[in-house]
Amino acid sequence: MGGVQGNYDNFSWLWIDSLWVSESLRGQGFGIKLLNKIETIAMENGSKNSHLTIFS
Repeated sequence: MGGVQGNYDNFSWLWIDSLWVSESLRGQGFGIKLLNKIETIAMENGSKNSHLTIFS
């Protein structure tokens, strides 16, 4: 269906390595929900910055 993968480090950075949403679910807000969730978890653990690697 979809997912997000990343990690946070000791320098207050969240590194998002991949984000994907099934084609049948795109355009319905699932991608932003996944981003919001990983960002919330990272901020709760001290992250203040984020980096998203993108490709198509």
